[in-house]
Amino acid sequence: MNPSQAFTSYSLYMWLLLVALFCSSVLLVDGEELTSVKDAIFATKTNDVMAVGLFESKNDPGYEEFKAASDTFQGKEAMKMTYSFTKEVLERYQEETQGRLPALIVFRNFDEDGKTKRGKRVKVIFEEDETGFGRLSLVKFLFKAALPPVLAMPASGPDAQNRLNLGMRSNYPKMFVFTKEREVGEAVLATAKKFNDRMVSFLVTVDDNDDTGGILSSAFQEPRPVSAHTTILGGATIIVLMDPVTGGRREMENPTQDAAELEEKVLGYLTYIDVKDPNASTPRTPLEIAPNQKADKANKPKKKKSKKTNKEL
Repeated sequence: MNPSQAFTSYSLYMWLLLVALFCSSVLLVDGEELTSVKDAIFATKTNDVMAVGLFESKNDPGYEEFKAASDTFQGKEAMKMTYSFTKEVLERYQEETQGRLPALIVFRNFDEDGKTKRGKRVKVIFEEDETGFGRLSLVKFLFKAALPPVLAMPASGPDAQNRLNLGMRSNYPKMFVFTKEREVGEAVLATAKKFNDRMVSFLVTVDDNDDTGGILSSAFQEPRPVSAHTTILGGATIIVLMDPVTGGRREMENPTQDAAELEEKVLGYLTYIDVKDPNASTPRTPLEIAPNQKADKANKPKKKKSKKTNKEL
């Protein structure tokens, strides 16, 4: 990549981030304890996205890991973070958790395709991996569960704006889909869903008023024979893949409508990014994970005291 391409990639990222931050509003009440089923039901029905951590007591090691994960999302306003030790609340969600504790459930008002479910909440249950109920797994789960597969820009309302902010702040590579349409096609949606554990996808809708003109000038190297704005309004779809860590950028105009083919192209880009990442040996996390001294101390292996020999005595 030449210096001008790197600058263009970086400027696009910064422009979109500034737009997201400018429009943000604070809705998060962090770390709220649910002490009754009534409180839990009310909270899930009045929040677009809400996480509920369930624990036997404050002494549960998983609670400290959950707190560290919650702190990672503090200030990002994308979801309400709650927890409970209350027996009746634990029993309320026993069917979802299959009686296992600690447990984590995300309630959200959209399905796996990002379609809004008015008056309903979709439940997403945390499934432990080889690392168990650890903060890294929790952060990855919460980030993925909190966001639809494709984030619309401009956002429709403060809650959607908060989710857009979270996606923009992520360390993950980004896929920006520039089009005059209000929805993405099936191939883009399938690709976004397939890689939503390592990439964040955005739909940038371009209109006649050129409200996104600043974004377009940052995303594309003008002048072109035909400007990106004119090309998109003429019916073209342009995908820009970029990475905030390496600055790697790739552009596709009128990408294939075949999901498998598009997925292969995006996978090639993500593989390229993995090779170029200077910290490739360390798995990339969606956000910088907050430390938790109490949890770290509890999980730190204890040093074995050496026994003195007779000679030393």
